[in-house]
Amino acid sequence: MPSTSALSLPGLACTPLMNESMTPVCSAYYAEKFGLMNHPERLNECRLLHDHKAWDRDSGDHEWQQWTEAFDISLSAASHLHCDQMELSVASALHHGGVAMGRMGLLEERLQSGSLVAPFPDKILASPYGYALYTQQGNHWPKVQLFMAWITEQAGGKG
Repeated sequence: MPSTSALSLPGLACTPLMNESMTPVCSAYYAEKFGLMNHPERLNECRLLHDHKAWDRDSGDHEWQQWTEAFDISLSAASHLHCDQMELSVASALHHGGVAMGRMGLLEERLQSGSLVAPFPDKILASPYGYALYTQQGNHWPKVQLFMAWITEQAGGKG
Protein backbone atom coordinates (compact mmCIF):
# COMPACT_ATOMS: atom_id res chain seq x y z
CA MET A 1 0.00 0.00 0.00
CA PRO A 2 1.40 3.44 -0.82
CA SER A 3 2.16 5.64 2.10
CA THR A 4 -0.64 7.85 3.32
CA SER A 5 1.62 10.84 2.69
CA ALA A 6 0.95 10.31 -1.03
CA LEU A 7 -2.64 11.25 -0.22
CA SER A 8 -1.81 14.14 2.10
CA LEU A 9 -3.67 17.39 1.79
CA PRO A 10 -3.12 20.34 4.10
CA GLY A 11 -5.37 20.11 7.14
CA LEU A 12 -6.55 16.57 6.40
CA ALA A 13 -5.76 13.25 8.04
CA CYS A 14 -5.83 10.04 6.03
CA THR A 15 -6.39 6.60 7.51
CA PRO A 16 -5.98 3.52 5.31
CA LEU A 17 -8.90 1.15 5.85
CA MET A 18 -8.33 -1.84 3.58
CA ASN A 19 -6.50 -3.24 0.62
CA GLU A 20 -8.27 -4.79 -2.30
CA SER A 21 -6.98 -7.61 -4.43
CA MET A 22 -8.45 -8.91 -7.66
CA THR A 23 -8.05 -12.05 -9.71
CA PRO A 24 -10.20 -13.93 -12.19
CA VAL A 25 -12.71 -16.37 -10.66
CA CYS A 26 -15.03 -18.98 -12.13
CA SER A 27 -16.71 -22.24 -11.26
CA ALA A 28 -14.49 -25.32 -10.94
CA TYR A 29 -16.46 -26.85 -13.82
CA TYR A 30 -15.68 -23.88 -16.10
CA ALA A 31 -11.99 -23.90 -15.10
CA GLU A 32 -11.77 -27.61 -15.92
CA LYS A 33 -13.73 -27.31 -19.17
CA PHE A 34 -11.32 -24.69 -20.53
CA GLY A 35 -8.16 -26.01 -18.84
CA LEU A 36 -7.63 -22.72 -17.05
CA MET A 37 -5.69 -23.83 -13.99
CA ASN A 38 -2.37 -21.95 -14.25
CA HIS A 39 -2.97 -21.23 -17.96
CA PRO A 40 -4.14 -17.60 -18.24
CA GLU A 41 -3.53 -17.64 -22.01
CA ARG A 42 -6.59 -19.89 -22.27
CA LEU A 43 -8.79 -17.00 -21.15
CA ASN A 44 -8.95 -16.10 -24.85
CA GLU A 45 -11.24 -19.12 -25.30
CA CYS A 46 -13.55 -17.94 -22.50
CA ARG A 47 -16.30 -15.44 -21.87
CA LEU A 48 -15.04 -12.65 -19.62
CA LEU A 49 -17.62 -11.21 -17.27
CA HIS A 50 -17.38 -7.50 -16.51
CA ASP A 51 -18.77 -5.37 -13.71
CA HIS A 52 -19.76 -2.45 -15.90
CA LYS A 53 -20.46 -0.15 -12.97
CA ALA A 54 -17.65 -0.92 -10.54
CA TRP A 55 -17.52 2.83 -9.89
CA ASP A 56 -18.77 6.03 -11.53
CA ARG A 57 -17.45 6.55 -15.06
CA ASP A 58 -16.03 3.02 -15.17
CA SER A 59 -15.49 1.82 -18.73
CA GLY A 60 -16.55 -1.68 -17.73
CA ASP A 61 -13.17 -2.99 -18.84
CA HIS A 62 -10.91 -1.25 -16.36
CA GLU A 63 -10.49 -4.12 -13.90
CA TRP A 64 -9.63 -6.62 -16.63
CA GLN A 65 -7.29 -4.11 -18.30
CA GLN A 66 -5.53 -3.41 -15.02
CA TRP A 67 -5.09 -7.13 -14.30
CA THR A 68 -3.91 -8.07 -17.82
CA GLU A 69 -1.41 -5.20 -17.90
CA ALA A 70 -0.02 -6.17 -14.50
CA PHE A 71 0.66 -9.73 -15.67
CA ASP A 72 1.38 -9.03 -19.38
CA ILE A 73 -1.52 -11.13 -20.66
CA SER A 74 -3.30 -10.52 -23.97
CA LEU A 75 -7.02 -11.16 -24.15
CA SER A 76 -7.66 -10.13 -27.75
CA ALA A 77 -9.77 -13.17 -28.68
CA ALA A 78 -11.95 -13.51 -25.57
CA SER A 79 -15.68 -12.84 -25.70
CA HIS A 80 -17.23 -10.42 -23.22
CA LEU A 81 -20.42 -10.03 -21.23
CA HIS A 82 -21.03 -6.76 -19.37
CA CYS A 83 -23.16 -6.79 -16.22
CA ASP A 84 -24.33 -3.73 -14.32
CA GLN A 85 -23.35 -5.13 -10.91
CA MET A 86 -20.49 -7.20 -9.62
CA GLU A 87 -22.95 -9.64 -8.05
CA LEU A 88 -24.46 -10.38 -11.48
CA SER A 89 -21.06 -11.17 -12.98
CA VAL A 90 -20.27 -13.37 -9.97
CA ALA A 91 -23.66 -15.13 -10.26
CA SER A 92 -22.93 -15.83 -13.91
CA ALA A 93 -19.52 -17.25 -12.98
CA LEU A 94 -21.13 -19.42 -10.29
CA HIS A 95 -23.44 -20.87 -12.97
CA HIS A 96 -20.62 -21.68 -15.42
CA GLY A 97 -21.24 -18.59 -17.58
CA GLY A 98 -17.67 -17.33 -17.74
CA VAL A 99 -14.82 -15.82 -15.77
CA ALA A 100 -15.45 -12.79 -13.56
CA MET A 101 -12.88 -10.42 -12.12
CA GLY A 102 -13.19 -11.23 -8.45
CA ARG A 103 -12.55 -8.93 -5.54
CA MET A 104 -11.00 -11.29 -3.06
CA GLY A 105 -12.33 -9.70 0.12
CA LEU A 106 -15.89 -9.97 -1.14
CA LEU A 107 -15.57 -13.52 -2.45
CA GLU A 108 -13.56 -15.12 0.35
CA GLU A 109 -16.40 -17.41 1.52
CA ARG A 110 -17.20 -18.57 -2.01
CA LEU A 111 -13.55 -19.34 -2.67
CA GLN A 112 -13.20 -21.23 0.61
CA SER A 113 -16.36 -23.25 -0.06
CA GLY A 114 -15.17 -24.13 -3.56
CA SER A 115 -18.22 -22.66 -5.29
CA LEU A 116 -15.71 -20.41 -7.07
CA VAL A 117 -12.06 -21.02 -7.87
CA ALA A 118 -9.22 -18.65 -8.66
CA PRO A 119 -7.43 -20.49 -11.48
CA PHE A 120 -4.32 -18.31 -11.35
CA PRO A 121 -3.26 -18.26 -7.69
CA ASP A 122 0.03 -16.55 -8.53
CA LYS A 123 -1.71 -13.71 -10.41
CA ILE A 124 -3.53 -11.73 -7.75
CA LEU A 125 -3.44 -7.99 -8.26
CA ALA A 126 -3.23 -6.13 -4.97
CA SER A 127 -4.00 -2.46 -4.82
CA PRO A 128 -4.73 0.03 -2.06
CA TYR A 129 -8.37 0.90 -2.16
CA GLY A 130 -10.09 2.30 0.90
CA TYR A 131 -9.14 5.39 2.84
CA ALA A 132 -10.95 7.66 5.26
CA LEU A 133 -10.20 11.38 4.99
CA TYR A 134 -11.13 13.81 7.73
CA THR A 135 -9.87 17.11 9.10
CA GLN A 136 -6.88 17.15 11.42
CA GLN A 137 -9.05 19.07 13.89
CA GLY A 138 -11.77 16.41 13.68
CA ASN A 139 -9.24 13.77 14.66
CA HIS A 140 -9.60 15.01 18.24
CA TRP A 141 -13.41 14.94 18.35
CA PRO A 142 -14.98 11.97 20.17
CA LYS A 143 -17.63 11.50 17.46
CA VAL A 144 -14.94 11.28 14.76
CA GLN A 145 -12.91 8.86 16.87
CA LEU A 146 -16.04 6.73 17.42
CA PHE A 147 -16.85 6.75 13.70
CA MET A 148 -13.27 5.85 12.77
CA ALA A 149 -13.30 2.94 15.21
CA TRP A 150 -16.58 1.72 13.68
CA ILE A 151 -15.54 2.09 10.04
CA THR A 152 -12.17 0.42 10.70
CA GLU A 153 -14.03 -2.53 12.24
CA GLN A 154 -16.41 -2.66 9.26
CA ALA A 155 -13.44 -2.71 6.89
CA GLY A 156 -12.10 -5.72 8.71
CA GLY A 157 -9.49 -3.87 10.69
CA LYS A 158 -7.12 -4.09 7.73
CA GLY A 159 -5.99 -0.51 7.86
